[in-house]
Amino acid sequence: MRKDTKTARLSVSLVAKPMCSIVRICCLFLLLAILYGSKAFGQSPPTVDSLSFFKHPAKTENCIALGVGALGLGILALPQFKQNIQQQLNWNADETVRLYDDQLRYAPLALGVGLSLLGMDRERPLLHSLALGGLSYVLSDFVVYRSKKASDQLRPNGLDRESFPSQHTAMAFVAATLLHRELGQHHPAISIGGYACAAWVGYARIARNRHYTSDVLVGAAVGTLVTNITYMSYDYLRSKKMQRMHIQPILSSDMTGVHLSYLF
Repeated sequence: MRKDTKTARLSVSLVAKPMCSIVRICCLFLLLAILYGSKAFGQSPPTVDSLSFFKHPAKTENCIALGVGALGLGILALPQFKQNIQQQLNWNADETVRLYDDQLRYAPLALGVGLSLLGMDRERPLLHSLALGGLSYVLSDFVVYRSKKASDQLRPNGLDRESFPSQHTAMAFVAATLLHRELGQHHPAISIGGYACAAWVGYARIARNRHYTSDVLVGAAVGTLVTNITYMSYDYLRSKKMQRMHIQPILSSDMTGVHLSYLF
């Protein structure tokens, strides 16, 4: 049977501002190039067994995350109930006690880096882990940002209308899920510690009256689901498809994009 190579080019034009969007898009393309073009860096294939996308070990965690997200949406749909919960939990609304949620949202990631430097083996090669982590953060940030703009929910402290969902909580659960996926196989305490830290960040956001419970629950679901789906897609594509696919960045003075080719 004769095989043909079909090539499709996707180009994205960029403007000079906002700079944060340019940086994120460039990082995304770079991460994709590392992820899909890892042979050029001499990386061996991941040690993860070939798995069907829907039989991935993360499936159970995704079901839990979906349940948490559904609970958050249910609370959001009951304004009076949402306010009652807030009144019971926002004990630090005047922020007299420092809860360190701004710093601790990245603590699981820092723990993972520290354990790796101490010699603990990751589940995947370094460049793969960096690409998966960066892509998970970019995608989660995008989902949260668009959701905030679409929902237009007022924060409980009245500061602005970017309450739903909680970005701090989403980023904390991205970090916790990354730690779990890369190093959780060594000992359950690693995963438990990461998720406990992420849960504290969510609780602190409520206690400081920065977010409602619904914001935090949905933020946790977004961070977990996006990261797990990123890993699930990666494992599936590496085991089934990536021997036929190649992606590389396109960079010029007025254009940034990717070139994709697939052997059928």
